[in-house]
Amino acid sequence: MSVEIKEKSIFRKFMIPLLIIMVIQALLFACVFLFGGAIRHLNSNSFDILSSRTLSRKNYLQNEMVQQWANLDYFEDNISAKIDAVLAEKGIVPTNIDPSIEPQILGAVTDDLVSLLRESGVSGTFLILNGTDGSDTKSGVYFTDMDATTNSADNSDLLIEYAPSSVTKQLGFSLNSTWTPDFTLDPADPASLFYYNAFDAGKNYPDVASKDLGYWSIPRQVSPGSSQNVISYTRPLRTADGTVVGVLGTSITTDYLASLLPYDEINMDGKGSYLLGIASSGSGTIKNVVTSGPMAKQMIGSDATTTLVDKKDYEGIYELAKNDHVTGNVYANIQPLRLYNTNTPFEQDQWVLSGFIEGRYLLDSSFQVIIMVLLSLAIAVVFGLICINVVGRRLTRPISSLVGIMRTSSAQLPVVFPKTHITEIDSLADAVETLNHDVSQAASKLSQIIQAANISIGAFEYFPATNQVLITGRFFSLFGLPESDLHSYYMPAAEFDKKLQEFAAYHEDCSEENTYIIKISLGSGDAP
Repeated sequence: MSVEIKEKSIFRKFMIPLLIIMVIQALLFACVFLFGGAIRHLNSNSFDILSSRTLSRKNYLQNEMVQQWANLDYFEDNISAKIDAVLAEKGIVPTNIDPSIEPQILGAVTDDLVSLLRESGVSGTFLILNGTDGSDTKSGVYFTDMDATTNSADNSDLLIEYAPSSVTKQLGFSLNSTWTPDFTLDPADPASLFYYNAFDAGKNYPDVASKDLGYWSIPRQVSPGSSQNVISYTRPLRTADGTVVGVLGTSITTDYLASLLPYDEINMDGKGSYLLGIASSGSGTIKNVVTSGPMAKQMIGSDATTTLVDKKDYEGIYELAKNDHVTGNVYANIQPLRLYNTNTPFEQDQWVLSGFIEGRYLLDSSFQVIIMVLLSLAIAVVFGLICINVVGRRLTRPISSLVGIMRTSSAQLPVVFPKTHITEIDSLADAVETLNHDVSQAASKLSQIIQAANISIGAFEYFPATNQVLITGRFFSLFGLPESDLHSYYMPAAEFDKKLQEFAAYHEDCSEENTYIIKISLGSGDAP
């Protein structure tokens, strides 16, 4: 059984292999680039940038919290000394401070609290005395400055949140609309931990320095009904004999704290955010303290906690757990703040700063590179196709031209091909020309022999391939028709058959197969 092989043009045989080779090369390049580690390296660089910016912001914030807002040593000593002086003047021991002496103690330390507020650059300073009756109502002084970045020489920018009436009259400062004379601190209320944690630590660890017993609290309202939330740093306040008489502290508004976390440094288009919080050991959950950036409001909102999932492919990188707010990939870097010394009561409260951003913005450079590579490959393939098409047609045009010349050439005339200046094609054309000349010469030999012998013989040969008939020069003269000047020449088969049909009436029978006898009288004196 024979199999028919479909013919193909030189152009297709030339173009298809080149196209396959070009596509394979493009795919190999794309695979090497996309899967050879280049994209991972770009992603790693993006994650490193996120980590470095979060680390830089963490270092700044940690320095502010530790070196500025929690640096109370000098003022703590001055305030303790003044309390001791008031108690000594009244002949009262620290363990027997009664409510009647508390306004005098508070009035003696107000200048130090104002100085502490100015020098520390905080939003508020306060001193709360514990009293001796164990009541939840405690006497104290609380000054606030809603704009910690500017100071007024006459203290007109300060407000009193808490203070006894006698102290407010003594100071002449403005009272906040939520002012109350005393603190109400319920031990069961988490908002009161800023006081009780520091006070209890002072009592439970009498041999530990006050600065190692400091406590950073979660956000709370400055006072009931206030719209302002603050975080606080507090430490136990001791007299010279070591008696814990109250708590000294500073506070920072969450709005001011958020202003220190510029989210646009993560992404210039403002697509990043910061989260300051307290990490739960080993759970991947952060108790939210302060956020900055519109993305944080969208992704976290008013949630109390944020859950992170460790992205093990990149060190120090996490993903926000998916929920109703987080539907895409959001990457985060976590940097721990060292607010507490080791072997201190609150070192397990690990404050962290997290910078996070959506993957489509963080890894935008990688996406752009991938798109550019794929686009470049597509352009290269299209350009290659065009070039192959142009070059292929230029190479095959001379061959097509030669074929056209051969198809339109006359068998009576020698074939002459124009030069293409392509060695292989010109060699083929020369060979065809030589072959054509040889064939013509071979075809005319019989006619030449007959004519040289001066014999009245005519001959013809039919060529099916060209549908032409080769005729000797004397063939038609034998039938009384004009004789050709050529030894031999070609005639279309249809024309030749038409001429023979003119002598059909003169056919005679012949016993030999494929042999015909035509008997014609050529005129008086001529042989038949």
